[in-house]
Parts: sequence; C-alpha cells; structure tokens
Amino acid sequence: ITAVLLGATSAMAQQRPLQTEDPETVGAGRLLLETGIAYERDVRMPVSGLRAGYFISPDLTAEVAYATGSAKILDFEAAKTVIEAKAKYFIGNSFYVDGGLANESWKVKYSVLTSASGTATESFNGSVSNTGLTLHFGNQWQWSGFTLGCDWVGYFLALSTSSSFSSS
Repeated sequence: ITAVLLGATSAMAQQRPLQTEDPETVGAGRLLLETGIAYERDVRMPVSGLRAGYFISPDLTAEVAYATGSAKILDFEAAKTVIEAKAKYFIGNSFYVDGGLANESWKVKYSVLTSASGTATESFNGSVSNTGLTLHFGNQWQWSGFTLGCDWVGYFLALSTSSSFSSS
C-alpha cells in the first residue's frame, strides 16, 4: 500500500468555470450575409446560394436563404431551388436549433427509349414543389469574420405539394 501511495501522481483538473470565447462577432441588431455550399445525402449536385441573418439577440437570429443547384447525368437533368425563412437559437457557444418555413422546387428533364430498336426516344419534363416546415440541429463557429457551420440532422415536413409532368 505504501508503494502505491508513494508512486501516485497528482491529477490535473479543468478550471471551473470553463474559459470559453463567445463566437458572436456581429452583435445584436446587425446584419450578417453568408454564402456557401451545401451537400445532401444521396444528391450529388453543386449547390450555391446566399443567406442573410439578423441578430435579434446574441443567441437568436432571423434568417432568409436562397440556394440553387443543378446536375446532368446522361439523359437526366435536375435542378433544385430552395427558399427558406427561419429562426436560429444558439444553445451555448456554437450548438443551435433552427426551424422555419421553406419551399423546395425541383425541375427535371429525362428521355426514355420508346422502341425496341433503341432509336426512338421521348422526352419528359417535370416540376415538383414542396412547401413545409423545417427543423435542424447543428453547430456554427465564427473566427474574425469567417463562419463555418453544419446542420448535423434535419427534418422537412411537407405541408403542401404540387407536381406536373409533360412529354414532348
């Protein structure tokens, strides 16, 4: 027992309260404009857009966003546009929950073989629009004017859906 006690070292504890830096660099009552890229699971298309946020308080922002992207794979073309208005509430320094109203619009164009010989094709055009509620959980960090953020998980609840398809 004496050998164990003599060989023991002191443990270092973390300072309490934790010393953290407030990531808020914009301030309440000011406007923040952001741009960036987006990635969605199982959707491989470049997306770009613009987001504007108004800091109501250091922990709460009101935001509007517009994003668009498109891709073409063989005879299939798709374009997506998202318009969103939401509120983002920060819990702690960087973790947030946000929610609001969004509209997703898809435009697609594709060709289908219509003959057994493989020479005749028919083209189809379509559009789908969904309007609904969004909810996301994520993190956002800011360093001297540079912002990095990520929605870790999100959900879209469609309240209204419309679609139309035609052939040419």
